[in-house]
Amino acid sequence: ITVTVVAMAGSSIHWLARPHLFTLLFAVIFLNALDRVRDGHARVAGIPWLVLLPVLTVLWSNVHGGFLVGVLLISVFGVSELFRILLAAGEEGRAAGLARAGKYLLSALACLVASLLNPYTYHLHVHVFQYLRDPYLAARIMEFLSVDFHHPIAIFFETMLAGGVLASAWYARRGSYTEPLMFVLWAHAALLSARHIPIFMILVAPMVAAAA
Repeated sequence: ITVTVVAMAGSSIHWLARPHLFTLLFAVIFLNALDRVRDGHARVAGIPWLVLLPVLTVLWSNVHGGFLVGVLLISVFGVSELFRILLAAGEEGRAAGLARAGKYLLSALACLVASLLNPYTYHLHVHVFQYLRDPYLAARIMEFLSVDFHHPIAIFFETMLAGGVLASAWYARRGSYTEPLMFVLWAHAALLSARHIPIFMILVAPMVAAAA
């Protein structure tokens, strides 16, 4: 409950009635699905989660341009399996890890392809890339700037950053690299742009709570 309150307070910096709320919702759905797959619950109603996620991406890409968050989430799980392969003791462990990594990365690629099913096809992706990379907008739109650490809400962001560092170390010592990789990725994004703080808070909160 405490971690949830911190996550809510920190993410309230961007609680606005805009389409990006769909990205926050889908981020939770994707993270929950990927956690279930990793825990061995790979199917829902007989359908593999990694097959269902590309279908959900079609809907996601038609309600908000943040669908790339889903692709990154799946990729993190796949890359973490590759890290485990490097540390696997035997060939059998490496083969199993490579198979798991392949499934995640194939699902991520399928999500990227599925996101083309929108009225603008690949032009949407070009627009998102150009919009996020525009130096003029990045320097003048408040939510694109780094967070103001004098803001009252910043203390909650700092608390989650500290918790994420400790949780990442805790997971890494136990041979799980998904959480540390996720933390590094979204901590960097959140420190770079305040608009990414809600995603960071939502994705990092479960790992901090579990480690606690």
